[in-house]
Amino acid sequence: MKFKLIALTTLTVVSLFSLNAAPIKAQINQFPALAGIELTEQQKSQITQLRQQTRTQVENILTAQQREDLKTSLGQKQDLESAVKSLNLTFQQRVQIRQIFQGVRQELNSILTPKQQQQLRRNIRATRQNR
Repeated sequence: MKFKLIALTTLTVVSLFSLNAAPIKAQINQFPALAGIELTEQQKSQITQLRQQTRTQVENILTAQQREDLKTSLGQKQDLESAVKSLNLTFQQRVQIRQIFQGVRQELNSILTPKQQQQLRRNIRATRQNR
């Protein structure tokens, strides 16, 4: 169960980080796990803010070289999970980033309604099956 939660959290955050700096509507549309979920403007704004805060938190854990490598990987449209795995993180960095991802999952659940959360879980399962 713990592994599934971590995988679900990671996928959620990966999706959050795959967004670019385009307008809010485009950002939400580029978040594949939110496909088919009708979001209010307030939810869109909260998710955008969450994405920005999370990226900042992760970057604060990384060394200058790791931040550059992450930026390059994300600029090449690589998903966050793959980009972070290629960074050669220390054990402590992995622990800290995992904690951030878990917090993001909780925050995302507080933004979404129970019905939206169900759809999100279905979308994430479908994404995992397609890998």
